[in-house]
Amino acid sequence: MRAKQDYSYSMDKESHLINVIDAVKGNDYYCPCCGEIMILRQGSKRRWHFAHKGNLGDCSYETYLHKVAKKRICECFNESPQFTISFHPKSTCSVMECPLGASQPCTWNTTKEFDLKKYYNNCEEEVTIDKYRADLVISNHLNNTPPIFIEIYYCPLNHKSESPTS
Repeated sequence: MRAKQDYSYSMDKESHLINVIDAVKGNDYYCPCCGEIMILRQGSKRRWHFAHKGNLGDCSYETYLHKVAKKRICECFNESPQFTISFHPKSTCSVMECPLGASQPCTWNTTKEFDLKKYYNNCEEEVTIDKYRADLVISNHLNNTPPIFIEIYYCPLNHKSESPTS
């Protein structure tokens, strides 16, 4: 049985991504993946969502999620005054002889934050630079800062692991 697919985003006539919460009944909405008309469902019994008006045809939910992610990240970067990422690098103790007697250097994770908007001013979808084509490219057209290439990877959260049968 196919799991229920949640279409929380659609595009308006100007190709802006619209969340179902911000959608207005009576406006036209389109699937970011296949471009077909989507119907706004904002009832009182079920979770709000968009639904394809007709047959899904070639519309893949995985492709839908991929396109929504690219567009959402790109819009957030271009419209926000800050775009902070955090990451967790591993640190290693630089003391050669441990005063505590450890045989291996101590390591720990730290949290670092970095505001990409301090160095970059533009995000674009599907850009080719040299022989590389990235889902998103973050760049700065005002200086020679090397671009950042971003690839979006889809991984379902509720995938089932199969146990071996005897």
